[in-house]
Amino acid sequence: MKQTIKIAVVLLVAVAFSLGWGLITSSEQNQTEKAELIRQNETLADAISRKESDFNEALYMMTEVEDQIRQIVEKENLVYSHNLEGVKPNNHELLVQEIEMIDELVIRSKANIKSLEEKVKGANFKTSVFQNKVARLNAEIKERETVIAGLREEIMAKDESIKLMTRQVDALIETAAEQSEVMAGKDNEIALLTDQNNALNKAYLAIGSFKELKDRGLVQRQGGFLWFGRTIDVQEDADRGEFLEVDIREVNMLPVKAANLSLLSEHPASSYQVVPGKTEDMKILEITNPDEFWKVSKYLVISKKT
Repeated sequence: MKQTIKIAVVLLVAVAFSLGWGLITSSEQNQTEKAELIRQNETLADAISRKESDFNEALYMMTEVEDQIRQIVEKENLVYSHNLEGVKPNNHELLVQEIEMIDELVIRSKANIKSLEEKVKGANFKTSVFQNKVARLNAEIKERETVIAGLREEIMAKDESIKLMTRQVDALIETAAEQSEVMAGKDNEIALLTDQNNALNKAYLAIGSFKELKDRGLVQRQGGFLWFGRTIDVQEDADRGEFLEVDIREVNMLPVKAANLSLLSEHPASSYQVVPGKTEDMKILEITNPDEFWKVSKYLVISKKT
């Protein structure tokens, strides 16, 4: 009996130990599973957070690229409007600066689109919205590159045209300057020839009674006895201020207020004649052959009697 009770107690103790051990083992397993679930939840939360961050960053980059493309279009329109005015020296530098700014915007936009593509690909965005948006941005930036390339070629062509016209204008100015120098030389030659011709056609006139002419030192009597054999010499070395300077081309008809007149200077008799004027106290010296008349002397001294 005691043996039986002893055995029963041993069995009860074993059963109790077994149940207690089972409870302890079950509790530890639950803690492990719970910890695993917590870790998985944290991993999922991190993934969702990264996904959301990538999504927001992609949206920001898209907005930035769209803003850059808008700026490119605005500057293209500005360049186009200036280009319609013609590439002039005063706005050519402005056009070049605008083109350079557009180039910088295009480079930045292309870099941002490339980063956006990598971001979308790395974040494994499956939605077609992002893919279509990136494709559209790529297409727009390529279109902008094509437009600005055309504008650049047009501006360069006009710039070359202006350079050509500038060279032509410079050549014309240089030619005009050379011609001006030639003309100046010709003018000097003409002036010199004119002066020489004027000098050749310059004569000296004096009119008055013999006494007046003598008193002014323009004539004097030479030689002879009493009134016979005397000659009258014109003093060509007299003061030029006592003579009237005339142009022999303009004195072919010389009216003199006198009842009678005679020439004291030497001139061929066949080269002139004295004819009556409109009144009795007027005589006209008519030079019929100027070349012969002025050949002997360029001094014309007329003695008159009233």
